Amino acid sequence: MHRVDWEKGAFPYLEDLLGIAQIENYDAQTQAAVRARWDTIKAFYLRQSHEKPSTPSATEPPVSAAFGHRSTVEKLNVTAIHHDAANGLVYVGDELSRAVLVYDRAFRNVRTFAADKVPCDFQLAEDRLYVCSHGTLDPLDSEAGEVGYITDSGLGEYRPLLRGLNRPTRYVPFRHSGTDYAVLCEYGISKGKITLYREGESVLVLPMSGAIDCRVLDTDADSQPEVYVLVAQEHECLLRFTMKPGGEIAQSVLIKKQPGWGFTAMEMLDADGDGAVDVLLSNGDTTEFRSNPRAYHGIRIYDLGSDDLAEKQFIPAHGVMDFTVLDAEADGDLDIASVSYFADFRHKPYQAAMLHIRTGARFASQPLPGHEQGRWCRIASGDIDGDGDPDLLLGALNYQTYTRAYERDASFLRSVQIPRARLALWEQLGNHLRVLENRAKRSR
Repeated sequence: MHRVDWEKGAFPYLEDLLGIAQIENYDAQTQAAVRARWDTIKAFYLRQSHEKPSTPSATEPPVSAAFGHRSTVEKLNVTAIHHDAANGLVYVGDELSRAVLVYDRAFRNVRTFAADKVPCDFQLAEDRLYVCSHGTLDPLDSEAGEVGYITDSGLGEYRPLLRGLNRPTRYVPFRHSGTDYAVLCEYGISKGKITLYREGESVLVLPMSGAIDCRVLDTDADSQPEVYVLVAQEHECLLRFTMKPGGEIAQSVLIKKQPGWGFTAMEMLDADGDGAVDVLLSNGDTTEFRSNPRAYHGIRIYDLGSDDLAEKQFIPAHGVMDFTVLDAEADGDLDIASVSYFADFRHKPYQAAMLHIRTGARFASQPLPGHEQGRWCRIASGDIDGDGDPDLLLGALNYQTYTRAYERDASFLRSVQIPRARLALWEQLGNHLRVLENRAKRSR
């Protein structure tokens, strides 16, 4: 980060987190020792960081012609999206109604599952659509979270499964050697955890906050499944749990980043057609404190062929919160579409919603139509209109962050805040679901 971000953003946040002000309750000798150590730490980072260069607003690249606006579903605070390809249905988690809303291809509301919670993740496993819900979006540790499922792959009734959870983000059931397993990620704030269940009983509990995403697959074809868990918060890592014969579970850390990294989402698939599984990870969360754009934000593709994952590709995208992989141009290459909740709205606002088209070994990034129409938080792809090519769904969630007690420098805050004109536009349009139709077939 730039020197000003350390001085005006990171250090005030950390001093609040560490309770530096409470040091006055200790004796003078202890106070002096602690303050001396803290001043040494701050001096190191300020000395090693660089001044922020001037950042002229970039010229907006041409908007992608691969997609066009099809329709908008208004008055939705979108927190999760799931596309049911088999039945042509779209499931939306809505913070406003605290319910799961189901839409048909014409985007008529055909079902509503009201649980008085905020649905934040969908996971289809066999004949159940699992739903992770929070009690509130406020960043608080609580036990109001819940995992439930909708029977008949989302066509039946909602049934609660696990209650009293701390901000659950993903629940993944799987079978191994004839036994039922499941992985539960509880993000929490400071008290999250990762739990592995065997036949409904917890056999592994890892108490660490920030578990945000999970995949279960056998990447080395040895008939032993591996569980991959992406962890954010202060840990910022990718973990692997390997199932061993006899029930043993081996743990390893595949990627470890610094606490400000801000992991947000993951995907695991063969991204470049070489027959091997790749790991795609995005990072861009800056919830704790506001700052200038961080050059390390974006989407990375890693080669899973070795224990020390090698980074194959980096796609810059400041503040990226979610992404989806699709063949946007119907050319056999997998492309990536992303939304950036913490985009650089002052200098590169078009990064709010982007299409990253693969051209050979590289990606060319273009804004998506309507990138300025909302503060996009969620994105999903699927053949929404049933014409054989993947469309896009963008979900807006303009959740305002108020000035925290440790954010005391008004001049710095003004320099990094979202422009008022953009905030006014989002307020005028309201949160909504935007449907983008793929034009690949039309262009051929």
